[in-house]
Amino acid sequence: MKIQSNEIISVKVKSIEQYGVLVEAEGYEGIVLIPNLSWNIYGVQKEMSNLFSIGDTLDAMVLDSSTVPFNASFKDAHPELNPWKKVNKFLVNTIHKAKVVTKTDFGYFLELEKGLRALLHNVKSLPELSDGEIVSVKINSIDQEKKKIVVSYVLSENKEQ
Repeated sequence: MKIQSNEIISVKVKSIEQYGVLVEAEGYEGIVLIPNLSWNIYGVQKEMSNLFSIGDTLDAMVLDSSTVPFNASFKDAHPELNPWKKVNKFLVNTIHKAKVVTKTDFGYFLELEKGLRALLHNVKSLPELSDGEIVSVKINSIDQEKKKIVVSYVLSENKEQ
């Protein structure tokens, strides 16, 4: 039986690598790269060995069956879990609470709600934030196509940085 693109199949985890998870299905080898591991990709790389074990059997959608190994996605096998289905309740220029998830060289990734992340760019006046800290942010832009939300830090209801 040949694996087809856009087909949801059962795969077995063969190894966990720094770039993703190698899987096997019906005698074919496949790969699930980090962005396709979960709808909640930020921090997944650090947690891969906690999320997946060699021998696990999981559902995956075949993204491209013409490559060797075939390219697959765990998240696309479960579209009902897509947090972007809830993004419409967040409007530009509104203030929300968000949890700091991780710091990068260019800013912080914050979680508005489970799996729905926003980027808070570094600015000189931004205080040092800690993972897990809850902060107030203003939604500056939402790009549903690119799945990006940009926010600014709010000191109080009237001041933002």
